[in-house]
Parts: sequence; structure tokens; C-alpha cells
Amino acid sequence: GTIDLNGTTLSITGLATDERKGLTPEAAAPVIHTVNNCQAAGLTTLQLNDGAKKEPSSDDLWLTFTCNNGTWTPQHGGNTGQDEAAILNKAAEL
Repeated sequence: GTIDLNGTTLSITGLATDERKGLTPEAAAPVIHTVNNCQAAGLTTLQLNDGAKKEPSSDDLWLTFTCNNGTWTPQHGGNTGQDEAAILNKAAEL
């Protein structure tokens, strides 16, 4: 996996513990928990990906969180947004 900081966007790949399940809340929650105060960390966007590819491509499923008043919020709607919300809920339990 990779960790890439580009300005105020932190992108992390390779978080899947089981490729068939993709990016699970259990795998992603510790990352959210670690940088839970995005304002203090100086971040505006957090992108997580289950794949460990060196170069992200547009067909990759990125789960994206936006910093809103110091806390992460889901960026997407629909199923992707529900996945993002599940990760945030799991992180809140840590």
C-alpha cells in the first residue's frame, strides 16, 4: 500500500485485509481514528482505497471523506456514501 500527502489531501491505498470483501469498516476505521481531528492535522480530504496499486486510476473505488468543522464527513451519496458512513461509525467506536 501507499500513503501520499498532496497538499491537504491524504490518500492511503492497500487497506483491504481480504480482497474479496474490499475495504471493510474494520480495516479503514483505525486510519480515520488516527487523523480524527482533520482540522488540527491540516487536512481537507482523506481518500482510502482497498487496492495496493502504485498509481491510482479513475476506475478505482475511492472512499472519500471531507473535513467539516474538524470532523470527517462522507463525500459521496448512495451506496458509496453509506460505506463511508459505516467507516466513520466504526471509527467512532475506537
